[in-house]
Amino acid sequence: MIPSSFLHRSTWVALGATLCLSSTACVGSIGGDNAIGPDGDPPVKPDTPVDPVTPDKNNPVGPVDESVCATRPQTPGAEALRMLSKNEVANAMPQLLPTLSVDVRASWADQRVTNFVINSEGDVQPDQVKAFAAMARDVAAQAAQNPEAAMGCDAVRQTVFLGESSGAEAQEESFDIMSPTKTDRLSFVGLGNNGNAWNSIYEMTFYEGNDAVGVRRASADRMEEDLPASHLVDGDPQSRWALEGRHVVVDFELEREATIDRVEILWYAGDKRRAAFEIKALTPTPTLATDALACRDHFVETFGARAFRRPLSTTERVAVQDLFDKGNEANGTAGGVQYVVEALMQAPSFMYAHEQVPEGEDARDI
Repeated sequence: MIPSSFLHRSTWVALGATLCLSSTACVGSIGGDNAIGPDGDPPVKPDTPVDPVTPDKNNPVGPVDESVCATRPQTPGAEALRMLSKNEVANAMPQLLPTLSVDVRASWADQRVTNFVINSEGDVQPDQVKAFAAMARDVAAQAAQNPEAAMGCDAVRQTVFLGESSGAEAQEESFDIMSPTKTDRLSFVGLGNNGNAWNSIYEMTFYEGNDAVGVRRASADRMEEDLPASHLVDGDPQSRWALEGRHVVVDFELEREATIDRVEILWYAGDKRRAAFEIKALTPTPTLATDALACRDHFVETFGARAFRRPLSTTERVAVQDLFDKGNEANGTAGGVQYVVEALMQAPSFMYAHEQVPEGEDARDI
């Protein structure tokens, strides 16, 4: 387990940064009335060093005081990081392990004062770290029960549609799939609507050309008891499926393999709000299914990126691959999966919400 003292705080360090602490430019010159040249570009002028400490009014050009622009390390200090809440961890599960149904809410509780989550207040307590570690062990044990599904090497989910409803239709809308793919399994990923986080639909129908393709089964990663995912394909335009959450997932098992090129959705309140959603198709990956090393690397990279909400660095990737190999030696593929899931789900980059610039880049979108 990772020591709580390491998990407690994160310090942002600026490497190789420099500060010029003078309000006077150390090197350069400022153009006057003719700042724009004949070609529309600023004229090229020689750099004119100015002494910002003891300027000579009669002779402003003098030696530069090198100490003014010397490299100065930045020490912004420690920054408190917010631990993920119980619901945030639960909502992450469909992305972390999209082929498994994992519910973590029974094994992880928020720190609270009355009804308010205070994961962002105060120091992280040892009991919290222990509870998070227990949750990680619980999820890892569940993943190890079906390691092939957890690794996702038999098939990958690829996005074939990403968009939103118009909010102007009576209720039903037709959407052309951007990347028609031959498959027998599809997923609807609800991203909420412009009014709130709810994903609410009366009915969904998939088409191959003009032929509707039947659905053998529909199930959601989390379900309201009286609004099950099966309502989406029961043929009844009055029965509704609904669930709150930005990334809720409904899996559809088609009656046959088909190239789905269109989906019709009967929206709840479809003429009052725009719903954002994604359609994913499960497609086979024969190379990964037959190459154990390639499958390991695929699992490490994809699960690591989902857990850390960013790509793994080279150092991290090598370390996690080594961890998988140790688990594999101990208990086969199930051991490799269990070691990786348990370790990454109690790592600071998963436990805490913070932004980190990807390796080799200057900034990232928030």
